[in-house]
Amino acid sequence: MGHRFRSVSCLRRAPLRLLGEDDPIHNIRKMHDLGYHHAIRGNQPDADFFDDPNYKRGYEAGQRRGAPKHTEPESSSIPGLGSHGMHAGWESLVAGHHPDRLRESMNRAAYEAKQSLRARGVKTGRLLGAGLNGHVYQSETPGQIIKIDKGDNEARLANFISRDAELSQLRGLPRYHSAENTGVKDQLSGKDVHAIHREDITDLPTELRSDEGLRDSFRDLKDHLDTFSERVTKGIIRPQDYAQSAKRYFEDTGIFDHIASSHPNFVGPVNDLRRLIDRGIVPCDLHLSNWGRRPSTGEFVMRDMGCYAVVNRTESAAA
Repeated sequence: MGHRFRSVSCLRRAPLRLLGEDDPIHNIRKMHDLGYHHAIRGNQPDADFFDDPNYKRGYEAGQRRGAPKHTEPESSSIPGLGSHGMHAGWESLVAGHHPDRLRESMNRAAYEAKQSLRARGVKTGRLLGAGLNGHVYQSETPGQIIKIDKGDNEARLANFISRDAELSQLRGLPRYHSAENTGVKDQLSGKDVHAIHREDITDLPTELRSDEGLRDSFRDLKDHLDTFSERVTKGIIRPQDYAQSAKRYFEDTGIFDHIASSHPNFVGPVNDLRRLIDRGIVPCDLHLSNWGRRPSTGEFVMRDMGCYAVVNRTESAAA
């Protein structure tokens, strides 16, 4: 699948991918640089690449270099959502913690959180998925899951969306029902552990998940969103510049139109993503694996967007 949008690598610290070049030396450098810049930017290691020795060496070199210190954003908060933002839990990686330690700590936190929920009369079923920052379990309620999540980013977002008349109707988002603090803290990060009750969204069809061209397209979407979200979070993009910057990152490059053209079922969710960003909520880390399908209708959904930045568009318009 060819790329038909203009690159915004000039807006990033360095171009992370140059597709279509087969030179072995170029590929070695490309993978090393990709790992290095993921670590420098505070990104979680990309599971698709972490087994590549060049990517791993680059990532470890980036960890030794250390991530830039985060500054408080100049952008004001959305009432009920806050002004904190992206990469919940990822700071532990660039602080030198090995993924195995993060995984072990999350396993312990998830176990304690399940016990806490059980004491409240909430039972979790079979484990459906586990990551460094959260576990997903079956719920006793048909069509729902319980996500035990480190930090409060997604919990805040879930409560905000479920109470917002417009956002709660977007078909490209899962139906959030509630989110609660389990009273458990992750030992490694000290973050509160929350339980998020939401609609069950299954994986995308296998033929889409295995399409390398589509995966590359969504990695580019992820890079656009990550970079824009990071700059909003740090206050590099000011509220009064938000609309113009969003247009430059997403509309002028054609990345949204490119994703929407890849499959008819992506048209609606991409428009919903536009609406989220227009409201001042910038999700990131939306690589292909973080999208899913609504079992009842076959609609495609942004099922995991717990990392995001926010900006108050009301004050931005008045500035």
